[in-house]
Amino acid sequence: MNLTREFSYSNISQRRFVLLNAFFSFLTGGFVLSDLILRGKYLYPYAQMGSNTILLLMAGILAGNIVGHLLFSRLKQSRYGYLIIEILFLLAASACIGQEFASVEALSLPVLATLQYPHSILIMVPFLGLVLGMKSVYFLKISSGDYIDEKNPVVFFIALSITGITAGIILSGIIATFYTWYPVIFVALPVVIVTMIYINLPYNPVPMYTREPGREHEEQEEKTPHSRDDIFFTYLNFSYIAIYSIFLYYSFIKYYGFFPLPVMLLISAMTAATLIGFGLNRLLKNAFWHVYSEMLYPLLFIAVFIILSQYNNVLNMAVGALIVAVPAVIFGFSLANNISHISQKHDHKTRFSILNFSLFIIPIPIMIALFWYVFTYRWFFIIFYVMALLNVLFPGLYLFQHKKGAIKKGSYFVFSLIFIPLLITLHINFKIPLSNDLFIQYSTGYNTLTRINYNAEFISRSSQVRLQDVLACEIQNISVRNLKRALFPMKLYAMPENSSILFLDGYQKFFKNPVPGVNTEELYCTDYISDRNIDYQRLAVTGKDLYISNREYVLETLSRMAGNYEIIVDMPNIFDQQVNRFRFNPSYTDIIRDILTPDGIFMQVYDVARCDPGFLETATSSVRQKFAHTVAFLFGNYLVYAGTDRPKGFFLEEGHINSMRQFLTNQEFSDLFLDTEHFLSHMIETDSPANTVDLEPVHPAEYMVLKAPHNVPLNDNKYMDSLTSGNDWFMNLVDNEHMNFRNRISLAQNLSRNNKIYTLLKLSEAAELNENYEEETELLFKLRRIADYRYDLRQYIDRILSFKEYHYRQIARNYEKEKQWEKAVHLYNAILTINPDNFQANYRLGTLNITLQNMDLAYQYLTHAMKLDNKNPRVPYQIGILLLSQGKFRESLEYLSIASNLQFKSASLYLYTGLCHESLGNLQESKKYYEMALKLDPNDGTITSSLERINKKIETEKTHGYIPAIRKNQNEDELGESIPIPINKSAFEIRLSDDEASDE
Repeated sequence: MNLTREFSYSNISQRRFVLLNAFFSFLTGGFVLSDLILRGKYLYPYAQMGSNTILLLMAGILAGNIVGHLLFSRLKQSRYGYLIIEILFLLAASACIGQEFASVEALSLPVLATLQYPHSILIMVPFLGLVLGMKSVYFLKISSGDYIDEKNPVVFFIALSITGITAGIILSGIIATFYTWYPVIFVALPVVIVTMIYINLPYNPVPMYTREPGREHEEQEEKTPHSRDDIFFTYLNFSYIAIYSIFLYYSFIKYYGFFPLPVMLLISAMTAATLIGFGLNRLLKNAFWHVYSEMLYPLLFIAVFIILSQYNNVLNMAVGALIVAVPAVIFGFSLANNISHISQKHDHKTRFSILNFSLFIIPIPIMIALFWYVFTYRWFFIIFYVMALLNVLFPGLYLFQHKKGAIKKGSYFVFSLIFIPLLITLHINFKIPLSNDLFIQYSTGYNTLTRINYNAEFISRSSQVRLQDVLACEIQNISVRNLKRALFPMKLYAMPENSSILFLDGYQKFFKNPVPGVNTEELYCTDYISDRNIDYQRLAVTGKDLYISNREYVLETLSRMAGNYEIIVDMPNIFDQQVNRFRFNPSYTDIIRDILTPDGIFMQVYDVARCDPGFLETATSSVRQKFAHTVAFLFGNYLVYAGTDRPKGFFLEEGHINSMRQFLTNQEFSDLFLDTEHFLSHMIETDSPANTVDLEPVHPAEYMVLKAPHNVPLNDNKYMDSLTSGNDWFMNLVDNEHMNFRNRISLAQNLSRNNKIYTLLKLSEAAELNENYEEETELLFKLRRIADYRYDLRQYIDRILSFKEYHYRQIARNYEKEKQWEKAVHLYNAILTINPDNFQANYRLGTLNITLQNMDLAYQYLTHAMKLDNKNPRVPYQIGILLLSQGKFRESLEYLSIASNLQFKSASLYLYTGLCHESLGNLQESKKYYEMALKLDPNDGTITSSLERINKKIETEKTHGYIPAIRKNQNEDELGESIPIPINKSAFEIRLSDDEASDE
């Protein structure tokens, strides 16, 4: 019997051109997209370039899909529309690629052209997405058609499109690492052009028919009505895959970071896994795998999430990406099965409509919403559990609507019963949060900043804040003082009545520096760290707000300024030094020069203790190379490097000195420097040679940070060594023409008289920076002895010493909590150097030496503490413990009795008192104290066992007589062996919880 079969296209060779064009088109699109993100991250590391770019691209693709479908549906000659779209795509791609390629010869030009990058991307990316969307709808339509050789290429088209996008992303990463490979991308465009010439397939083909024998069965299959439920499950399946893929992406970057390399690894792994799933579909033929395989999605996701949350510290990035990619095998398998199912059951027009809705119309809005919304743990898992419920509910409804065996239905019923309880059990067992905390947190340690009182004369707390797991700032007393000091050179060269200052502050989110707001007529401060980077947290508002910060990115600020500012101060944080490398190359300095007035000054501040010496040399050399005159100040770990083209450079004039002396009378800053000469003694060099480092123009790719850099530890370098190398550099800059004789003599005399004092002050600051507190205290005491005949110096040192006594105690208590006993001992010794009669230092040293087994020292410190405060019951209590550990039970009992008489009531006191009586043979007294202890702490097993033991001994004495055995300590019964000190958990906690010690 001869039957007629319908097909859409007869030209088989053009099908191959379509597939080839699609692969290289999406490769080019993926490359351009990734390259835009990389360049955006390079110029704007705090902007959400990745998510924003993807959002705009997907919006453009969705719009392009709708516009393209409407356009091609109405065109009789679809080839002309296709050629126009193809030409637009080639122009857009060539412009992006060509601009980047041209920047090799002249880096500053494309950088200047992209100063408004966050705004230009609003046009560039959606336009690229629009063209890709229109092109994709055309290719999807002709790939969905039946060809005369009975092959349908739609599965290959989708697989090649996914592979092309991924290949483009990987290629951009490779080029960002090895820039010499950049011309490789130009291979893709000629392929697109050549294939474009040959592609001439109609969007709305006229049906063609062929007559072939032996097709009765297949023809009957095609005429079988198809349930609408299948289409519903198709739409759901594609949506599930989109949502779970994004959830897996979020889970991966949560633990491995937001830098390009981990994202590229993840995309590569998931693409490879998806293609494996496509291949599995060709081996396992089942028309309904796409319905039932979705039940595995939530189980696979929760398993991956648990593995990442529990073992991310031991699994490297590549292994983590492979683990996350495992569910993508099932996604690919289900996706290919779904597409095959659609191809077999529908004609060309219906097939295209279903696939277009499944691939573009439904998933893209969902993905846009998921990328736009900032998830908390609660909402992340609420959505997950809703999807998990749907994943098990709808397949069940589908199963029970069809004629399936009882075994299959019974198996599904059992599975559905344990499914949700299993997920909840895993969630609870592995302690996965369900709070309102952000699911992806960009910062850590920020909450400790909110407890710091920046208005205090000295800061007793400390904090480290990390952004994307890279150290951003370290706040402690010395660092805050040095951050303030680092802006004094700005005040030195600024004329209060007419100076216009641009302040680019990388610490604004962590510490609002008060120095710029004092006596400044015109100040523009840019806070360029976005709120999302600190997880929308806020510092407490304290004190007077002297100036307003403007929230915008650095290059946005610079692009609007031209020749307006006399001083530009650039203060990058530690994160910037590691990640924002554009801020430290010659092109950036060129931009700064264009914004400065002709005689303007550019100052850049570096944390020299937290940066690589090679990077520091490159950064300072770019300033030396671009400006005629340079000068450097070093304030502890902060180096201020300044450049200017003014004729006399950084010469010190009368107005500079008088302005600084006036500024130091401000009460808020009077404790930062002893006098004006002390500030000027921090100058370490001027007009260094410009040829220290060869700085040829380099491509941005060479500065791109593809993965989170290693946190740079504190290190020494030539600048740190220069801290105390000399105090008289500034005398070389005294302008004899513009400074009167009296001021010149005053500067020289003060420097000569105080030279040793300035050196000791800087050495003490360096010791504090290196946490060498005992050395710092010794240096301060040397200064205190010198200050006996210097009222100004005595006031200055006394204020520092009074703070140090309190500050050291706070740090020491933190060390105790962390069980770093030796460090705590050094700090308490430093306190005793300042004040030998400090009760808390003596008391703490006594208890710490008990822990460290230095019994003689412990007794010495505790007895001295008891002399200082004989009303504190904790001191005799600790002495009693010490004597008990040495077997001196009568002496121990005396001190424990003193503690009891001072109204110290605790279960441990009665326990130790009972132990002394027991060891001395006073069994009835011992029993009485054990009972008192049990009354205060009825759940203490040690007290219960001690009471049981003493009752047995009393019974034994009644019947057989009892000779007491001298025991060394309570732990002998607890552990079955002798331990030198009798400190159980309760005694240990008492020493660490002396609340009164923190405030006295």
